[in-house]
Amino acid sequence: MVDEWTVLPGDEALRRAGANAAVVEAGPVTYARGDAAFVLIVDAGDRPGGSMVDSRTGIELSGPFPGPVPDWLHRFDLPWLGFARLPEGCVPLGEVHSRGGIRYDLVLEQPLSFAVLDRIRPAAVQPVPDVDWLTDLPRDRTAALRRFLTGWYADVPEQEAEPVRSAVPLPEPLLAFYELAARRPVIYGTHNRVDPPGALYYDDWGRVPFAAENQSVWGRSFDPGEDDPRVWGDGLPDRERLSGFLLQFALTEAVFEAPYAGHAELSEEQRDRFVRKLTPVPLAPAPIPEEPTRIFVAPGLVAITFPFEGTQLSIASRQRAALREFRDPGFTWDAFNG
Repeated sequence: MVDEWTVLPGDEALRRAGANAAVVEAGPVTYARGDAAFVLIVDAGDRPGGSMVDSRTGIELSGPFPGPVPDWLHRFDLPWLGFARLPEGCVPLGEVHSRGGIRYDLVLEQPLSFAVLDRIRPAAVQPVPDVDWLTDLPRDRTAALRRFLTGWYADVPEQEAEPVRSAVPLPEPLLAFYELAARRPVIYGTHNRVDPPGALYYDDWGRVPFAAENQSVWGRSFDPGEDDPRVWGDGLPDRERLSGFLLQFALTEAVFEAPYAGHAELSEEQRDRFVRKLTPVPLAPAPIPEEPTRIFVAPGLVAITFPFEGTQLSIASRQRAALREFRDPGFTWDAFNG
């Protein structure tokens, strides 16, 4: 584990590339390749979606990659050395290894301590959304949906919205969802998706398909003509009507799209001990991502547990500080960038 605070002058980090080094500056990353190593120097800071030291165990690189950099990222004849650049110099991160992909996912050979990570990627102090929307659930799930989505995505700038138009009459819960998604399109989903209003139609059974899994593993439709209609999938009705399903969808998508998250496979006893710290959402178990998925919340945080080749736990937030108390939960995270 890298837990010792060592700072090198910037030119010393570049010299680790060896003789005849070519150097390319690309936004927050400096790349250098010489006779001895391929060196990557990443500016300190928290840039979700951009290039940064993403976690104790990894670096994310986001393009564009200029000049010879794409070629360098596909060559493995030299060791790759990572550094984080602060005003006072460069912090050695040790050897890194590539997992490739559209956004290059680099793995640190030695994980960082949280103390070192917090210096390299300091967490901004931000207000976290409360969970007062839970009080609306017994009487008005559409109101709870509005309040959850408005609070969770408060940091996402609103855009000018066109009026919601659909060839299909819209039940109140779906209209409320669309009115919010028109101003913040992320609400439609980044993993799974609710179809936009202009895409709605009647299927051969007289129902309206409106949501689908990203690889079409599942789809959902509703019975038109009711204020809060039944939702159908695979020929069977869901436990929750449309207002409940949309809230389940919004909560699970909040986990999938959040910039700060953790995931672990754990025992049922570990799961039960972990979720005692959280508030269960009083809805029926959700059918997504797996049946049955149970949903828990805390201020600024959503967690889901579900069966898939064991017991899975995913936890996420849009504010990294909200995950700090879960860094050492009594089990080992498979992935955690809080």
